[in-house]
Amino acid sequence: MKKNKPSLGGYLNDQRARIDRSLRWVENLSKQLYPTSSHRQISNTYLKQIENDDFSNVHPLKLQTLAEIYKVDYMYLMNIAGYVRDSDLGDEIYSKIKMLDKEQQASILTTIELMLKK
Repeated sequence: MKKNKPSLGGYLNDQRARIDRSLRWVENLSKQLYPTSSHRQISNTYLKQIENDDFSNVHPLKLQTLAEIYKVDYMYLMNIAGYVRDSDLGDEIYSKIKMLDKEQQASILTTIELMLKK
């Protein structure tokens, strides 16, 4: 059964709620992390608009900042924002798995099979 992807705004709102932080806190941290890069900073009003799904094109650098702040996968954000297709994610995962030795690959396969049985 294929899972529906969440909206970008809904997902980001859930992640902010998960870490129990305010819009203003995210804004302040983005400014602390990137004091000289307006492309990486996120104002609280802009974040609220993103969370309300008022924007269809969120800049990838802003997504990268949010991924860092929320400690979530940047490529997943890029995917739900529409920048990356599911097949691109599969290709990335496959290329990383190929770098592992056979025992590590078998362990990952076993883990995936167990997860699919749940």
